[in-house]
Amino acid sequence: SWYYKSMYACTNSDGVEVKKCPINVTSWGCSGTSLYCKEEDKVSCGDMGKEVSPKKPNGFGFMCPSLMLGTSEMVAAAKKDGFDGTYAVVTIDALACGQCVEVVNDDSVSFPLAPTMRAQVFNTVADSIDVYMAGGGLGANNGCSAVADFTPLASLYKRYPTSDNKEFVKHLENLGYDKAEKQIDQVIRFGGGLRGGKTYANCLKSGNTSIACQPPGNGCNGG
Repeated sequence: SWYYKSMYACTNSDGVEVKKCPINVTSWGCSGTSLYCKEEDKVSCGDMGKEVSPKKPNGFGFMCPSLMLGTSEMVAAAKKDGFDGTYAVVTIDALACGQCVEVVNDDSVSFPLAPTMRAQVFNTVADSIDVYMAGGGLGANNGCSAVADFTPLASLYKRYPTSDNKEFVKHLENLGYDKAEKQIDQVIRFGGGLRGGKTYANCLKSGNTSIACQPPGNGCNGG
């Protein structure tokens, strides 16, 4: 929807004093392809963020969770279509927005659990494929959760894969990420989030380096 676009909706990359149009404003108008509301009806992103909650999400631009790789909706869609793989949305500047791409695992020996993925390009600014996935990094438009010393203007989750989530940290340590508590906040906030899954974790646990355990050309060096 148009309201996802940050030129109209506040995001967590906006400053506290930036003013934009709340979704319930009545003074909408059009000028060519642009939408606008009266200046007196605009609200600061700081104030708008205070009103945002899981029960009242309107007012901020957020990534729709149902589009993320691995969610129940995406899994159900692939199953209904009879596709033995996964669906996703991605960013890659080599392709046009709206174009679809199929990503095939060409090293099933090293990465036996990686499925074939069919995805649609829906965003820009990525030299290589950036897959939007559950447990991914928070990025500039963090609408998910506070992490370390950063608290977004609006967030929709009380728990996330951060160092404050002790149960999750313990799970990562059991998988082989022995420095999880020290590394997780940096990875989630700046390193693209969690990735690699079970095969990657087992590879690390066996004593290999992060570089050796990931596919060649993987962005952010595996997070």
